[in-house]
Amino acid sequence: MVKTFRLQLIRAIVIMLAVLMVASCGTTSTSALTQSKGNYITAVAAEDTWGSLLSQLGGRYLHVLSVITDPNADPHAYEVSNSVARAFSSASIVVINGAGYDDWAAKVLGATPSKTRQELNVAAVLKQGVGANPHFWYGPTYVRRIVAVMEGDLIKAMPTHRAYFEANFRLVSKRLDVLYQSLANLSRRYHSMAVASTEDIFVYFARASGLNLISPLSFMAAIANGNDPPISSVVTFEEQLRSHSARLLIYNTQTITPLTSSIRAMAIRKGIGVVGISEIIEPVGATFEAWMGSQIDRISSALGRSITTKNQGQKG
Repeated sequence: MVKTFRLQLIRAIVIMLAVLMVASCGTTSTSALTQSKGNYITAVAAEDTWGSLLSQLGGRYLHVLSVITDPNADPHAYEVSNSVARAFSSASIVVINGAGYDDWAAKVLGATPSKTRQELNVAAVLKQGVGANPHFWYGPTYVRRIVAVMEGDLIKAMPTHRAYFEANFRLVSKRLDVLYQSLANLSRRYHSMAVASTEDIFVYFARASGLNLISPLSFMAAIANGNDPPISSVVTFEEQLRSHSARLLIYNTQTITPLTSSIRAMAIRKGIGVVGISEIIEPVGATFEAWMGSQIDRISSALGRSITTKNQGQKG
């Protein structure tokens, strides 16, 4: 979300104070930490979307801290605590989303340089810069690419357990095969069906599933960035709902504004199905695959109901 200069300044000061407190307490080198903690790697993931996958790959040889795990929180507005800054400083592996999504994490990394820490910036790996749609976990190709990089980072951190990490990579890949087969099934049933979304969180999903995302990009991008959408895009969006051009509305449950609430209410009044999706795994503690699979199932079911409703209306 776009922040005011004042909020950005306050957050930068908070991050620097946290880092200074970590430094005053003394930091432990990555190699020393690994030795003192025993036979495992320490890691930090800025978001649990990536932390879940890393945890499955690392298994018993990895302790990972996922910083943002609350599906009701705004990942863009996270305030860094001393303990989180300390974890970043001493971790062997750190995963951040990048593309401006978690600037707080990038600032902590910049303030705690390390020659031994492996830093996985998802956006950088995918060659996506600031301004790109940051919801990469909704793109199957992107997810598979990042999982492969994670495997390599784990092997580099603990090469004696290469075979174990490779076996876990195969297991995770099979789980993703099952997950994305359900997405392929959705695509076969509902390919090209028109849907709308209150935010650009759904762009990669729509692309992968073959759904026709018709809501104005300028509207979705503005909401994602915390801006007011152009009036023309609001008019277009409302007309798409009023005319039932969109068969389903996807609603980002973590980016709620008076305007998105109004759009959601209009869809419900018009008898258009609404499915809420999130940026963070829910329920807390679920795996990436279980969370994403549940969202695919709910979207598929809602699309099926929209067809049934339309057919009944035509018969009537």
